[in-house]
Amino acid sequence: MLIAFFLWASWGYGVLVGAEELDAGGVAEASTKKIPAESPLENLDQEDKFQAWDYSWRGRMFALGVSDTTEESRVSGLQLSGGLKKKFSEYFDFATSLQARFETGTTHSLYEVNRVANGIWLDEAQANVHLVPHFVTLSAGAINQRYLQNPLLLTELSFPAVQEKFQWEGAGLSLGLVIQQAVPTSMSLSTRSVAKEKLPSFFTETFFANYNPQQSLWSINGRVGAFAFYDLPSSVAYDSRTQGNFAEGEFPENSSFRYGFRGLTYGGDLGLKLKNVQLKAGADALINQEAPQKYGRGLLTYVQAGVKGFGQWTLIPRAEYFRNERQSSPAFYNSADYGHNNRHGFAYELKAENLKLGVAFKAKYSDAQLIEEFPSQANTKIIMIYMDIFNGVN
Repeated sequence: MLIAFFLWASWGYGVLVGAEELDAGGVAEASTKKIPAESPLENLDQEDKFQAWDYSWRGRMFALGVSDTTEESRVSGLQLSGGLKKKFSEYFDFATSLQARFETGTTHSLYEVNRVANGIWLDEAQANVHLVPHFVTLSAGAINQRYLQNPLLLTELSFPAVQEKFQWEGAGLSLGLVIQQAVPTSMSLSTRSVAKEKLPSFFTETFFANYNPQQSLWSINGRVGAFAFYDLPSSVAYDSRTQGNFAEGEFPENSSFRYGFRGLTYGGDLGLKLKNVQLKAGADALINQEAPQKYGRGLLTYVQAGVKGFGQWTLIPRAEYFRNERQSSPAFYNSADYGHNNRHGFAYELKAENLKLGVAFKAKYSDAQLIEEFPSQANTKIIMIYMDIFNGVN
């Protein structure tokens, strides 16, 4: 019945959409397997605990698409995600996750992200060496960029990368600095470079601060950083032009961005925990200092509430405002949820989840309007419908 419902929803709605969560890897929300108190693993000594594998999995049925004044697209399907993590010692651990997608439907000629995609992709695979446990970590591998928490800059893509992490925790306060050197790629880890093009690169430096005392009703966190892209391929510039960026050239082989991408990011969140309600509000912004001022900024703000009191279910309504100007970030790498670049508007989301059962339902609607008229873009309505099953929390 559920499968029939989602297939009916896919074809019955006139407006359905492609989304960041599918573009980049659904393992981000997968719950980690918890060991119950009665588990024999609780009685193992520390050395044996290092040998246990931790795992997560998620299955998703979805209906999505894009609709604007020129055409419509509708896609439905199934996505399976799974991850493994192992701590070999206090100095070394490894984590990896994969996703498989099986889709069918009609697609939109201007939206590459919403075209039917079937196959298996690497969501993440990274080795972590804790040079000074709890304080200094060196990470390398295919690192998912969701850690930046800025979808207007980057969606949940994994880049081949190296990271240096410095962190400190105490009395409810945690501070951290993450420095990254990466190679920007597509979902298939392809740089999309052609001929004798240079290897593209992406650099970030991000400072994080979180304050969440155990007995406090309030929590607050902030982040500020810098980013820079260099030597982006001509094919990336060509594809990004249809999504709002300024690019020169008529073909994939001779295209280039008119302005570079180097700038600042900043953001934060404020939370309040009440008896049956958790309130949260926040924002993330970016400034591309290589672009003219009126074209180089992005902003995403939100408010949400987690409401308990429906048995084991939690209801989570969320509202967002977004604005992403034409040259704030490369459109090829940022989120499809908000129409990439040259967009502003509102998004509304409602989610119901049961962590114990491992079930969640989610619907999201976005109205992505053009900031300025552009031949290859149009005002777009976006809707997403999901049903997830995942390993629940014991």
